[in-house]
Amino acid sequence: MSANQQRILFTKPLSEHRKALLEQMVEVTEVKALEPVLLPISELPEPKEWIIVTSPNALESIRILLEQGWGKNSKWATVGFRSQEKIAEFGITTTIKANHGKDLVSKLPESGSAQYLCGKDRTPAVENYLSSNDWDFETIETYWTQATHPHVNFNNFDAVCFFSPRNVTSVLRHNEWPTSGTDALAIGPTTAEALVKQGITPLVVPETPDVLLLTQHYLELKAHGSSK
Repeated sequence: MSANQQRILFTKPLSEHRKALLEQMVEVTEVKALEPVLLPISELPEPKEWIIVTSPNALESIRILLEQGWGKNSKWATVGFRSQEKIAEFGITTTIKANHGKDLVSKLPESGSAQYLCGKDRTPAVENYLSSNDWDFETIETYWTQATHPHVNFNNFDAVCFFSPRNVTSVLRHNEWPTSGTDALAIGPTTAEALVKQGITPLVVPETPDVLLLTQHYLELKAHGSSK
């Protein structure tokens, strides 16, 4: 680890793949701001043509059904490396692999039928796309998240990366944001808005909600005084 590496606190656990890539660029520290609470599901309707998953938590909640072969003949669309790794455990091949929700909807066809397995707290990107196109779909909530309100010392880090409005609220519940020395990074515009409401102006908000892209922009800004 280089002594000149920026120290960044990521306020959610990263996939092993993402973490390995980030550790080549920065000093990585993780803290869990939201804890998933699974809703164990033992029955589901017959699988549709497509099954859409944006979190490995959704897959864990239907583990029993997956072990029984549910959805093995469907096309699967997943978001994130952890979802892709989890679904592979059940011998299922992912048809569409995406890095984030906007990436997923750009790859989905304009029509079809699907079950969308998701969390109670979610962004509307997937459902907005399905609703505005010729899709017969069913949304199935498989888990929810509760705030952990972790205690952290922001002064130990050059930057803190936030991932959602609820993530922001959880992390800032018991921790006072420093007046200087630590930068806030937001994964997207809604997270940036949540930070602004707390009186914090994020230094970087990438056009695409990708943590690698966000980190690269931040490092460019620190090195050259402008992000690209």
